[in-house]
Amino acid sequence: MNKAPGSADVQPDSTQKYEVSRGKAVTLLTVLTLLYTLGYMDRSVIAVVMEQLKLELGLTDAQTGLFQTVFMAGVGVLMIPCGIAVDRWSRRKAISTMTIVWSAATMFTGAMSTLFLLLVGRFATSAGEAGFAPGGTAWLSLTFRKEIRARVLGVFNMGAPLGGALGVILGGAIVTASGSWRTPFFLFAIPGIILGIVVLFMPDYITQKSESSQFGIRQIKTDFIEMIKIRSLMFAAFGTACLVFLGFTLTGWLPTLFMRVHNLEAAKAGMYTGLAYVLSVVGTIIGGIISDAWQKRNPRGQYLFTIIAGLLSVTMLTIVSLYFDRSVWTAVALCTAYFFVGNTAYPSFSFITQDVVPPKLRASAFALCGTLIMIIAALGPVVSGKVSDMIGGGGSGLVKSLLYLAPVGLLGVISYLIGLQSYFKDREGITDDVFSEQ
Repeated sequence: MNKAPGSADVQPDSTQKYEVSRGKAVTLLTVLTLLYTLGYMDRSVIAVVMEQLKLELGLTDAQTGLFQTVFMAGVGVLMIPCGIAVDRWSRRKAISTMTIVWSAATMFTGAMSTLFLLLVGRFATSAGEAGFAPGGTAWLSLTFRKEIRARVLGVFNMGAPLGGALGVILGGAIVTASGSWRTPFFLFAIPGIILGIVVLFMPDYITQKSESSQFGIRQIKTDFIEMIKIRSLMFAAFGTACLVFLGFTLTGWLPTLFMRVHNLEAAKAGMYTGLAYVLSVVGTIIGGIISDAWQKRNPRGQYLFTIIAGLLSVTMLTIVSLYFDRSVWTAVALCTAYFFVGNTAYPSFSFITQDVVPPKLRASAFALCGTLIMIIAALGPVVSGKVSDMIGGGGSGLVKSLLYLAPVGLLGVISYLIGLQSYFKDREGITDDVFSEQ
């Protein structure tokens, strides 16, 4: 049997295998999913207060847009360093620290009154959230048995769309009820701090000793070079990036599409957008269940599922672009279906990132893929806006831009097909053997 890339002949001092009771495993899944939801609530609530912030501080549109740009840039820059920290320190300690940091930063944002300090708060929020998805994915992948890993990660990934929807919906309701844009920032921060402390009492595992040789820059560089050479990992990441590119495009423009195409006011446009997100949340769970069942019948099942989900996503986006203007409820239904189909692929992709690298590098592998995905996907709204400008703009231009960009998803499917060819080879020598923390 070949030794896994990045593996080392390291035996922890403890010989007790990492095994967690069903009750503790479910508790961990519940806590991490709630934190994922809260994280996305904290990052999305800014969308419903941007207009108030603009008026209160006398900002331009470009300055107002910095709230989103600074956050996304922070996550992109910090995801890999945070992933490395998770792998080389402790999942429970790292995630607890990150949670408290992003919750405190959310509260800090609500207390500030200048553009610079608000941007500092947004960057600090991104610093806390950057390593959470890599760390949570790695932790859960070894807490539950491999046969149900995708459905577990499906539940975990449900936190992203659910939190995004709740952040917009509850944030808007709280602002309306309180009359202040600051209130949701204070309220959303409190449960995050509480759960951040709870995480410290969750069971964790170790994969390597803490000698300096395991933490040096040279070792980190070697590990990342080895991960980049894993074809099935990198092609899956690029394929997912292409599909998320389309998802970010529709997400970024959806409220505007409702306003331009169906002449809705901002509040109603936000409500219909949030509704589409909420109704599509179960897609991650359904995708995890189906892909786990397929994996039992076919060892390539998880990878094959990403291909099918990709094809369905491109098909649904095409339908959205063709029929969005029929009625508001038709648009909501079609967008819900698109987000649902897109969400089904995330558990399988998360499974793949954990299946072809050794346990000691799994958070780092997810972070590496996440950074690639964010760099490519973040271009979606900008590119579609440029396409819209070129073909006349307005609601019609934005809708048509979705149709013209749909082939990017097919490029993603082709990438999956290429990565599938080396999936078996890349899995050789990979085991899930880790040891409990003492």
